[in-house]
Amino acid sequence: MAEVVGGALLSAFLQVLFDRLASPDVSDFVRNLGLSDELLCMLQDKLVIVHRVINDAEVKQIWEPDIERWLDRVKDTVYRAEDLLDEIATEVLRSQIEGAGSSSRLLKSLFSYSRFKAPGKLKGMIADLESILKERDFLQIETDGYNENLSVRQTTSLMDESLEVYGMDESKDTIVNLLLSENADGNMIDVISIVGMGGCGKTTLAQLVYNDERVNRHFSLEDQIGSSHFDLKDKKARKHFGLEDQIGSSHFDLKDKNVRKHFGLEDQIEDQIGSSHFYLKDKKVRKHFGLEDQIGSSHFYLKAWVCVSEDFLVLRITKSILEGIGCATPSHLLSSNLDSLQLKLKESLSGKKFLLVLDDVWSIGCGEWDLLRLPLPKGSKVLVTTRDLNVATTMRSVYTHRLTGMSEADSWKLFKRLAFVNGDSSQYPDRELIGREIVPKCGGLPLAINALGRLLYSKTETWEWKKILDSEIWYLETDLLPSLILSYQDLPLQLKRCFAYCSMFPKAHEFDKDKLILLWMAEGLLRLQRGMERMEEVGESHFHQLLSKSFFQKSVAHDSLFVMHDLIHDLAKLISRKSCVRLDDTHEVQNISKTTRHSLYFENTDSKAEAPFKRFEALTKGKGLRTILELKYKCGYQINKRVGLHNMLPKWRYLRVLSLQHYTNIDLPRSIGELKHLRYLDLSFTMIERLPDSVCDLCNLQTLLLSGISSLVGFPTRMDKLINLRYLDVSGCREMPSHIGKLTSLQKLSDFIVGPKEHGVGISELKELSEIRGRLEISRMENVVNADDALEASMKDKKHLDELSLIWTSCVEEGGETDQILRRLLAQPISYLMKLKIINYP
Repeated sequence: MAEVVGGALLSAFLQVLFDRLASPDVSDFVRNLGLSDELLCMLQDKLVIVHRVINDAEVKQIWEPDIERWLDRVKDTVYRAEDLLDEIATEVLRSQIEGAGSSSRLLKSLFSYSRFKAPGKLKGMIADLESILKERDFLQIETDGYNENLSVRQTTSLMDESLEVYGMDESKDTIVNLLLSENADGNMIDVISIVGMGGCGKTTLAQLVYNDERVNRHFSLEDQIGSSHFDLKDKKARKHFGLEDQIGSSHFDLKDKNVRKHFGLEDQIEDQIGSSHFYLKDKKVRKHFGLEDQIGSSHFYLKAWVCVSEDFLVLRITKSILEGIGCATPSHLLSSNLDSLQLKLKESLSGKKFLLVLDDVWSIGCGEWDLLRLPLPKGSKVLVTTRDLNVATTMRSVYTHRLTGMSEADSWKLFKRLAFVNGDSSQYPDRELIGREIVPKCGGLPLAINALGRLLYSKTETWEWKKILDSEIWYLETDLLPSLILSYQDLPLQLKRCFAYCSMFPKAHEFDKDKLILLWMAEGLLRLQRGMERMEEVGESHFHQLLSKSFFQKSVAHDSLFVMHDLIHDLAKLISRKSCVRLDDTHEVQNISKTTRHSLYFENTDSKAEAPFKRFEALTKGKGLRTILELKYKCGYQINKRVGLHNMLPKWRYLRVLSLQHYTNIDLPRSIGELKHLRYLDLSFTMIERLPDSVCDLCNLQTLLLSGISSLVGFPTRMDKLINLRYLDVSGCREMPSHIGKLTSLQKLSDFIVGPKEHGVGISELKELSEIRGRLEISRMENVVNADDALEASMKDKKHLDELSLIWTSCVEEGGETDQILRRLLAQPISYLMKLKIINYP
């Protein structure tokens, strides 16, 4: 089953690769330098064929290891193709920077690269794909395979009454009370949503509510019409049961013998009636009018349950509602005329209190919901279960109930009932001990607890329980993984890679949204979309989609941070498989191979001085590494000798992300400039004194984090070459890079340190940085001695700033222009500034 999600991820990779092959930079590069674009066409053609067979391969490799290895080869080739295309784009960009004003130098550089590198790499890649496709024929992998293992489940309103439900009483009462209350002011229909990740018990909670006796009484048609019988002189009663046309008048009197004779009732009910109406509680009467199945008791409920799943089809849902309330005829079920169906539904529900449950709604558009609700009567209630918070928003929920899972105590109660005979664990103390270790693996998800409990019920040996505790094989033998995979497969392609990337983090790791978006951006996972001008906007959109679909959750401990549920994290690991490796100082170094693309190190509590050397040495095996990321749980990580990166960096030539934070005595060699793909460099809280000049060759660099480096003395003089730099953190540094005003792509600048007039960076350098946003701190304001310089900073053009701090750190001589400087700096208001701080103003 792990291969299924791996294949889905591969589809996402290929889609990105197709987009890059269509890039003008790549095609222009080939055409302008006299190379045939036939090579690119051949590469694309081979990749298209591979793409078409992935569906079949991902199913077959569950049973066939050879196909699993085949897919690994495909993935490695796709990674290499992506590296090559990025290399071409980088070479074009470098040549433009270096060759500005010199077209001959530009052409020479491009010709050299294209002649000696690009064609050979392209041909090698095409040959690899041809070999892969020949092997596909041998393995009998077909095009357009269909995976039947991941069919969407269907739900009903019925519950297994033999099973006790734990931990939902409070949630049930909250929702029931809302259903029994009057609609919110001005609402024709009140929508109540239950939102949570797959397997957390949303459907179970909806079933509990739907079958609650209080809900049944409230939505009972008996109570709505007003007696324990239906008076067929009552127009509403006749209309509801479609009897109006049969009767032929505004009423019929069963005391009238001719009327009874007309309906063939003379012999059946003459003695029973004796009044101007008859009772629909009478079985013979109900049977005659075909109402027996509809009523079935002294009342029936005007409510309906519809399992929606992936496709929100208004026609199908309308038919299901008609069926649910007993008003659908065979012709209705065969009809494709939505208008006639909705008219029938409106007529059937007119004047009634109605409850509709829409279970497992995956997505919905405003237009679809507006159309579906048209026939529903005023005062109706709609209960929705969904994995996506956006569904609740689109349907304008008056209340959204976030379901996060069961408590540890309730989890154990449910597990014990399912895993042990008669729910008694006391007879099996060894298994009970193991079971108490297994339950936390379920993370409070009822579906996971059910799956494991039922699986272990059939395991009677202690060693079998221990095996499941120590492995993840239970994923493959239960319904849990398919449930989670369906959520993953429903994601847009661009979100699949973003989610899989998060498998690097350890379980329970709290991550920052903005930092994660910077990492996604560095890895090339964010592509500009229509209506969005910035990659950060795309990242925000992706993040909030994953949050709304419960792939991410807010941290309980820290409001500004986020986490992944343990089982969602396990899903991410299954998706990324061999691509991501997490290391600590004690193990897993051996798991790094040439297929490893992302490596994350998280500090072990027993960290030893020699650990970094072992780790860095092991990482040199990963020739295609794109990420080396460090997570430090304590500051000031000390090592006894200097980490020698001089020989290591050239081996990581495809790095996009490099984090060396907290290595307090590390040297950054000149070879850093050879990492042409590098987009994210974190040197925070190191003891680096100088950045090598070669840093300026990193023309793709987007994020440079230098916070807390008080030892840094000066910057390279050509920092203006970093034309793609978008995020610069220099908090804690003593000065600014020269020519910072030329870094016009900057979106975030932590601090601006005004230098002395003679040799520092003046405040006027801010003039061209109109895209900076969020928070900005301008310190050492005492170094601004000319009011005209303050005006030239053009603060009024910083329309995206929402917080500004102006800080003086030393006294200013009397007679200075401080007051005039402040007036000029803020001569015109900054459009959306929400907070202004002026500190130590003289």
